[in-house]
Amino acid sequence: MCLPDTSPVIADVQTTQTVEKSHGRLATRRLTACSLLTDSSDWSHLQQVSKIEQCIVCLWTGATPTETAYGVTSLTAAKSSPARLLQLNRGHWGVENDLHYRRDVTLHEAAGRASAPSFGHTMAAFNNLVIGHTI
Repeated sequence: MCLPDTSPVIADVQTTQTVEKSHGRLATRRLTACSLLTDSSDWSHLQQVSKIEQCIVCLWTGATPTETAYGVTSLTAAKSSPARLLQLNRGHWGVENDLHYRRDVTLHEAAGRASAPSFGHTMAAFNNLVIGHTI
């Protein structure tokens, strides 16, 4: 219980951070997770909310773009620590990047110069068929 005009102290916030250097970039990612909203949310399976802050320094140019993203999960804090949530998030993008690599590099999808929209849709359907049979 809180005193009038005060906020509760948030005690279940957990944070993790990773630093990775590859491809000429230094990436710092920080994930903060909290399960405080589970009791007040209408989402029946909500267990945690998270905030991912990412700063990637380009070692050649010194550019430092930052990005913040928010997420929700049905995984409890006991089953999935902030480190695990960050790992799952990174794994998702690995799958996404792999698919884009197949489409753009292997199938040359981005190199297509079709002027008719229906042709692009047809080629995407054929590429989906090819990808579906190679996985």
